[in-house]
Amino acid sequence: PDSHNDLSTRGLREIDTNSSLKDPVKPMDVGENWQLQYDVEMPPFGKLTVSTTYQYLGEEIVGGKKLDRIKATTAVKVADDLGNSGLKLKSQESGGLIWFDNARGGIDHSEFTQDMSMRITRPSTDPTKPGAEMKQVMKQTMKLKYTPM
Repeated sequence: PDSHNDLSTRGLREIDTNSSLKDPVKPMDVGENWQLQYDVEMPPFGKLTVSTTYQYLGEEIVGGKKLDRIKATTAVKVADDLGNSGLKLKSQESGGLIWFDNARGGIDHSEFTQDMSMRITRPSTDPTKPGAEMKQVMKQTMKLKYTPM
């Protein structure tokens, strides 16, 4: 498969999986934050660092259930670009809300949006020909409903 396709599918799935929700190390008061940071290898572009900040927004009754509402904001940056990989993140915004069901011990549902703009430049291996440039703008909205197995 094309490596550009790999960036927008497998790698982003890994980011989504790793950033879904990590429990804080202590009970949280309304308005308190906790963070998670991890690296994702994205061949051939190098390593990306993903940082997610969670904020506890309090309890909310949804569909007759008392759920904890949590805001999540994610930032992605190129941590190690393997020399001159050509990947430049021009802008990136990602965030949303998670509704956590304490009675069940898991996420009830979530809503996220992601806007990302990047440029990938590849020099030509033939000095008589120009290199290639690809611009990619991605906007997606995800609404997930979790069901117990």
